[in-house]
Amino acid sequence: SSQYIFPIHVAQKVADAGGQAVALSLLLRTAVACSHVASEKILYECFERACILFEDYIHDSTQCRVCLSSILDALYHVDTLDPETRDMLAFKTQSYCSKLLRRKDQCQAMMECSRIYWQEHGVKNGAMVLETLSRAERTIHALQEQNSIMERSEQDARVPGYLLVELLAHYISFKTLGVHEIHTDDIQRIVDLARKEVASEVCQHDDVLQKYCSVTCSRVDRI
Repeated sequence: SSQYIFPIHVAQKVADAGGQAVALSLLLRTAVACSHVASEKILYECFERACILFEDYIHDSTQCRVCLSSILDALYHVDTLDPETRDMLAFKTQSYCSKLLRRKDQCQAMMECSRIYWQEHGVKNGAMVLETLSRAERTIHALQEQNSIMERSEQDARVPGYLLVELLAHYISFKTLGVHEIHTDDIQRIVDLARKEVASEVCQHDDVLQKYCSVTCSRVDRI
């Protein structure tokens, strides 16, 4: 395990020199690389330092989204953490998702967050998969309400349509993976919501969205 202490020290030097985002990435890569050979202490230190860097130094909205995606990706690929430690890190990461500046980013981050609860060779928590997807749906509804009372560009007004289809794709994928907490009725409800939004006046002439919705809905018949 001692060989993995060096990258942590390097990351600290990089952070001290102003490269906090690079340091965060290095810490997460170290965690993934050593997940099956390093001690729990080293794995936790990598994630904990990455989270501190994220909280204290990553403020630009685009950079926040990229770094958060990196944290989620690392959590997905590390399947050797103690369950209690992993739950704590997952909870902390979810809180980051909800604090992103734009609702679109919040929603997409929460959808991405869902996969850390269903690893190929690790955690399989269908209840939390469903909870994170439900939170993403609530964010979409909040965005729809916001759009109804504020003037938006056509591009921004179409965002809920794209998000609902993306959410449907996640529901279908998890159902295919065997998440029993996701029922056929859940998927049909999202299908209906997506089709209604995509058929709205602001979305009906968006050929890309129409095709995206059609192709995604066609997957429902194959599950």
